[in-house]
Amino acid sequence: RQILLALRSLGLPVAIPDDIPHESIIRAMSVDKKKSAGAVRFTLPAAIGDVRTGIEVRDLPAALASCAAPRVIERLGVGSPTADRQRRGEPG
Repeated sequence: RQILLALRSLGLPVAIPDDIPHESIIRAMSVDKKKSAGAVRFTLPAAIGDVRTGIEVRDLPAALASCAAPRVIERLGVGSPTADRQRRGEPG
């Protein structure tokens, strides 16, 4: 949550927007240079100052679904202006 809030405060995206089809992302990732032996490898932040490399993702549709904007917002309460206002206790 701390990482997401830090990214959000910098104006960076924290979720996959609803208007980007997951199929397009999967198609682009299938030819990415980081794909090896059928798996895409990611470098992901684990905590502030702690980054994990070589994380394999074999089920891209499931991984993308977990990063979709509504799921991120629902789980963490961040990612949208409305959720951010609610977190701060401001009126919607």
